[in-house]
Amino acid sequence: MRCHGHIPGPVTALLIATGLCGGIAGAQPAGEDEGPVIVGERTNKLKAFELDRFNATLDFYSRYIRTHQSSPGAPDRTDTELLFRDSLGVSSRFFLGHENLIDVTADASLGIENNFVDLETLGINNDRETGLFTLFDVRALVLGEGPAPVTVFARRDESLLDRAFAGRVDSRTTEFGASVRTFLKTAPTTFRYTRRLVEQDARLGISDERLTQDT
Repeated sequence: MRCHGHIPGPVTALLIATGLCGGIAGAQPAGEDEGPVIVGERTNKLKAFELDRFNATLDFYSRYIRTHQSSPGAPDRTDTELLFRDSLGVSSRFFLGHENLIDVTADASLGIENNFVDLETLGINNDRETGLFTLFDVRALVLGEGPAPVTVFARRDESLLDRAFAGRVDSRTTEFGASVRTFLKTAPTTFRYTRRLVEQDARLGISDERLTQDT
């Protein structure tokens, strides 16, 4: 008996090849789904506010001074002063937008002062002075990694000056201004502007002085 072969047409051959490929693909293990691949996605997103650190402290300060003065032909005089200071201090660092966009460091102190005095040299007996005081130091670095970093600052400091035979003076210095650095790679140059205000108040506000300076 003779068998007659049949040659499949092109369409039939294509279907057979497709079925074989499908069978081979079905026999292979399925790979893990790694998820979609996103091209051009930003990893460092801008944030309106990002806190880096924050610390708070309570400070208590007291001081007692007794001064005795004597001079020929005049009675002896004694001055006493008792000072109490209570304050809350805050220290922080935070970013606006991004760390390299605006980097802010801030230190501040707010407190109350009670001063009890008995000054025979000024004819003041058992007087008391109460007031608030604020100290701060704020600095913002803008575009710190850029070609022209800008620094904006504001600070206020206070000190107690004791003058012999003249009494105590409260000296407060307030400064604010800005600076910019340019030509960092060729000829580093810094432009700066500062306004300084110095205030000196004698004991109990008997005499006040002010000095303003622009540099």
